[in-house]
Amino acid sequence: MVVPPLKTLSTLVDNLVQNPFEDKYWKLKKSNKSIQEKILQFPEILEVIKILGFEDEDDTMQIKFGNTNLFSSVQSGIMEIIQENGELFGVSV
Repeated sequence: MVVPPLKTLSTLVDNLVQNPFEDKYWKLKKSNKSIQEKILQFPEILEVIKILGFEDEDDTMQIKFGNTNLFSSVQSGIMEIIQENGELFGVSV
């Protein structure tokens, strides 16, 4: 099912856009069960995470250099996917 990973990605990007100076949103713990289930096991979602600037570091993935314009663009893209395909996912916006 695509909804949980897409929602998780959407929340992650929303946090980056809304809180660009809070370090806690710039790091993902790979040992976190939710991150494992909703991001790491989906190659497509993981690729987006890497495009956002997250890099592997031991037990974390961390953004070293962020681009708020990129975060906003990805956020818009996610919302567009949900709006255009929400009925497939059982999601409405």
